[in-house]
Amino acid sequence: PNVHGGGMSFGTQPEAAAEPESEEVICHYVQDGDTFKLPDNKTRVRLWGIDAPEKGQAYADEARSRLKELCEGKAVRLEIKDTDQYGRKVAIVWMGKKNINLQMVKEGLAWHYAYFAPDAKDLAAAEKAARKARKGLWKDKNPINPYEFRKQSR
Repeated sequence: PNVHGGGMSFGTQPEAAAEPESEEVICHYVQDGDTFKLPDNKTRVRLWGIDAPEKGQAYADEARSRLKELCEGKAVRLEIKDTDQYGRKVAIVWMGKKNINLQMVKEGLAWHYAYFAPDAKDLAAAEKAARKARKGLWKDKNPINPYEFRKQSR
């Protein structure tokens, strides 16, 4: 047997995990607490795994303002997860080592969107901690999930 690995052995190399698609962009204009536009003014980015309050809903303005503060006009890195039915890039947004999606949930300015990110344990834990500490939208007695709010508004 060839102990130096030069024989005909196929499929013995562990397959490298696919690197998530990553892209450096400028967050040009924050539309709401979980969506922003790129400088081309066409491409929109939806923060993966979170759902921020909708316009007209409690804490919508606070969520939008905080996302603006965190990234508007700044270079961010998108870890692209998907493209949604509206053509938006769905991504984890990174500012250096800071996960902006997670930050929004930690501050009580967005819900963990468990339907689309059921395995995001960091987001689930952040929401639980924000609820317990009554941060942001969790100060309200009965906060309405943005998904439910959208359904009622149709």
